Amino acid sequence: MVANALITADPNPAALAEACLRGCWIPLPLQPLEAFSLSHLVILSPGCRAIEAMGPIHSFRCSDPGDGQLLWLPLLQGRRRLRHPIALGAGPLLEPWLPRHGLQWQRLPVQELLVAESVQQLLSEQQGLGRGGSGDPVPAA
Repeated sequence: MVANALITADPNPAALAEACLRGCWIPLPLQPLEAFSLSHLVILSPGCRAIEAMGPIHSFRCSDPGDGQLLWLPLLQGRRRLRHPIALGAGPLLEPWLPRHGLQWQRLPVQELLVAESVQQLLSEQQGLGRGGSGDPVPAA
């Protein structure tokens, strides 16, 4: 199974560092197979131009709040700064693709992301291969 980065957003630029200190991010309504394919967390803040760090996900804790929708809590094991920041880029594919808050997310294959010139370039390549985006943002709750 391909290891994917869970890419989400938060207005706090220190959200990833704080989540890694707590050891978890927020519970998300993921499908079980989707959860098990996620290996890293990336949190983008407004005005962010590059991915500079990731939080490795070591496991998920599942809970049922009683409404039938399972929530998956990503448990993190520290924060890892990247040797080379990955630019977000600019273009028609990027803006609508980017998550706007913590309950929206996208996925990208970690290995492809780490060697990409930019997220925009990776999205263009995926579209060229007929794969489109790697996931639809979850609608706001």
